[in-house]
Amino acid sequence: REMTKQQATGVLLTFGAGNAVGVILGGVLGHFSYKRDVRGPPFFMGVSLIIGCIPFYFLVNTVDENGNVGVVSAITIISGILVVIPVPLERSILTNVCLPQSRGRANA
Repeated sequence: REMTKQQATGVLLTFGAGNAVGVILGGVLGHFSYKRDVRGPPFFMGVSLIIGCIPFYFLVNTVDENGNVGVVSAITIISGILVVIPVPLERSILTNVCLPQSRGRANA
């Protein structure tokens, strides 16, 4: 709220950088959790999404024009990492539970 266009654009850019890190991190951690236990990736996905809501709550309710853009960007990177971790795992889970002839529709 009440940020300049340049500050808001910078914050959204850092969210995208967090997304890039989160996709890679989600794939690596999801692979290790699947090798450890088959039930690991869904649990890992749920926990990361729930924890990812906390920084977003802070960003929506407490950030104003007087806030430090560096701190806001750091929180945005953390939330970007956490909310995108399930993305690489959802396709592998859908592949495991769908019949081969319906995988295209399930992933679309």
